Amino acid sequence: MKVKEYSDLELRQTALWILYQQLGAANTVRFLSFYQPHTEDYLAIQDRLFEGLTTEEVYENAANFWQRRTSSEHDESTLSFRSPKR
Repeated sequence: MKVKEYSDLELRQTALWILYQQLGAANTVRFLSFYQPHTEDYLAIQDRLFEGLTTEEVYENAANFWQRRTSSEHDESTLSFRSPKR
């Protein structure tokens, strides 16, 4: 069985496209995040992100974010993945 040899770019594009087709955008990004080095302390990030906000403000911001995301979730024009050229 002969296997096509891909350039590095083609391999990345093809792999991302397959992941996107099988898992969807959110799960693809989640999967890829497992392989990114995380050098910052989450608690330090949390302090910077939420400094000066009340719990109610954090909740309201999160609710607004998820409402916007849910309303555009099925709009494929918001996706940045493209099918690789074959």
